[in-house]
Amino acid sequence: MPAHNQERYVQDAIASVIAQSFSDWELIIIDDGSTDRTPEVMSSIVDARIRCFYQPNHERSVTRNTGLTYARGRFVAFLDADDFWHPSFLESQRRILITRPDVRLVACGTCTVDMHGRIIDCRLPGIRNDAIPADTTRLLLRGNQMSCGAVLARINAVRSVGGFDPKLRQGEDWDLWIRLSVCHKLAANELPLFYYRRQNDFMPARIVTRGGHAVTVSILNQVFAQVDLSSLEINRSELLATHLFQAAWLASAIGEQDMRNQLLASTLELDPAFGAHNRDILVDMLAHAAVALYAVFTPISEGLRCISSFFTDLPEVAHSIAAIESDVRSRYVSLHVFHAARLKEHTEVLRAGVLSLRHPSRITLSRGFLVLLVRSLAHECFGHPQDSNRGHEFV
Repeated sequence: MPAHNQERYVQDAIASVIAQSFSDWELIIIDDGSTDRTPEVMSSIVDARIRCFYQPNHERSVTRNTGLTYARGRFVAFLDADDFWHPSFLESQRRILITRPDVRLVACGTCTVDMHGRIIDCRLPGIRNDAIPADTTRLLLRGNQMSCGAVLARINAVRSVGGFDPKLRQGEDWDLWIRLSVCHKLAANELPLFYYRRQNDFMPARIVTRGGHAVTVSILNQVFAQVDLSSLEINRSELLATHLFQAAWLASAIGEQDMRNQLLASTLELDPAFGAHNRDILVDMLAHAAVALYAVFTPISEGLRCISSFFTDLPEVAHSIAAIESDVRSRYVSLHVFHAARLKEHTEVLRAGVLSLRHPSRITLSRGFLVLLVRSLAHECFGHPQDSNRGHEFV
């Protein structure tokens, strides 16, 4: 557990480990040069299974690798000091690794919570249990499919690929998952047992201002240079173009339209046919990105506004991309409804359902989608006392 200036949350993170139903664990906490009361909070918790270390400030990669050198167990997990686990995290994850000796890493679902620990979204890991390593690698090259704190891995597998890249300031977990997937099988646990705390800063702003797209391109170029991916038949230019396109979306989300235009130009320079040969992938990518940025408890109009902003005044070279706007809006509305239904936010289901009538698609006209609307309508009309506290308990 790396801890840097987390006096407000580190006690909750430690408490979530102590509360685990599986009790044979060790917790290594490394204070990473904190200037607040984090070291005092760490030392105030007395448990023989907890070991605390202190070092000058480094990047997370270095700190996590330091923890790997101290670790003595067969399995390893990575929990940041402002996040926390469900009590059954270790037991559930460990059971999968014990019963499936071919699997080297398992990732569970992630619930995003606000600064007060209230759930605002839940997501499954993007990897599939039935996938062969090559397919998992292809999927990971498209983007990070799991949260760092949602992972339990065999420690020998992590060490065999060199652990985290100490040169990376961000994306270090994604880089590690890619390298692991090339030679090891990864699995998914569909239970949402990890809670990621979203701070006040807006995620796209943090990514864009830190040059996230440049880091992504650097990671991918390094992977292609160090790992033999020839058997995967990956189109490198198309892959890099897809990531630049995602960066253009994030730039637009924070109002940086000039940067959006520059990134779109770079996208089309790498792949002139971008948007024409991968239309369905782009629709799904942008719709999921809008859902990720705007949680269910944010009005759906905010996500639609962001989509409209992205497609407004696109440069002439991006005309092939402009054609997918209506499909992106329809897909986003349907995803928003499904997420709201899972969280039992029935009013939001109905609000988004009305909007879906303005943006009809194959999904929004499907039987399953209409059943969700009818159930939410029945709930709002007749009510169900057991749902009165919102459906925030998933496990």
